[in-house]
Amino acid sequence: MTTHCIIMPLYNDWSSAGILIRKIDQQVASWQGNISVVLVNDGSQEQMPSTHEWIGDCDFIEHICVIDLVCNMGHQRAIAVGLAYAHNLGGFDSVFIMDSDGEDPPHELNDLHRSGRDNPGAIITADRASRSEGPLFRFWYWCYKLLFFLLTGTQIRFGNFSHIPAHQLDRLVHYPDLWNSLSGTLKRSGLPIKGIPSHRGMRYVGPSKMNFNGLVIHGMSAIAVLKEAVMVRLMIMAALVWIGAALLWAIVAVAGYGPWRSWLALLALFGLQTHVVLAMILFTHLNRRAHALQGPAMFWQQYVRAIHSLK
Repeated sequence: MTTHCIIMPLYNDWSSAGILIRKIDQQVASWQGNISVVLVNDGSQEQMPSTHEWIGDCDFIEHICVIDLVCNMGHQRAIAVGLAYAHNLGGFDSVFIMDSDGEDPPHELNDLHRSGRDNPGAIITADRASRSEGPLFRFWYWCYKLLFFLLTGTQIRFGNFSHIPAHQLDRLVHYPDLWNSLSGTLKRSGLPIKGIPSHRGMRYVGPSKMNFNGLVIHGMSAIAVLKEAVMVRLMIMAALVWIGAALLWAIVAVAGYGPWRSWLALLALFGLQTHVVLAMILFTHLNRRAHALQGPAMFWQQYVRAIHSLK
């Protein structure tokens, strides 16, 4: 019999989480395994309701617990703590990560579970085939994906909704970048990833809490994980600018087009300065690799206030 853990970060979303847990209980009925749900309470201001009124009776979920963090640390760090907790607890064949508000449809857990069985060595991600937000949000999300591709040279189609086998979890929780972004860390890690199509659901209670500022922070956090690739690509772009401008300056000088020479010289100088500054930043960052960095597996406990077992 297999054992699985479903990790859900939560911030003031108790009502949605209760509905979601009941729906998950219906979906995992055919899994023939032990299912645990771990809610990571990211410093919620709202008090947790009583278990009976909030969740009710679950027939197929064996264990439910709530991890109270010492403060509001943000969605990604709450996920990192949840993953480190599951890794420390041990005994799971795989872990699932999903939002607690219903935007990650519970019926798609079956698709992730099935794909995980068919691809035992891979991390299964839910690649967004459609989204439920308005056109403005979708536009900015498209801009984020385009910027991610331009700066890193790789595409990103997934978020947090995923399935991670236990042997890959052991590696993942030792990546320091996991504090910043799960999706960015998966991209950087080189671990095998297989995506399946997913359709964004609707929140069970209240409007979406993801605003423009949150989207920018989320996107920049993922890009920051791949900072070495970003700086190298920016250096290449800057080099193309100053080399191209210098060549054009030489051509213009030979041809005798005087008015353009000063502008091209300034452009070449700007590109060269940018190239040098980026190189210095990259060297400084690479030098910091001499310092040992620790992933969530090493010190997640210091961010936990209490752990409550609800079932």
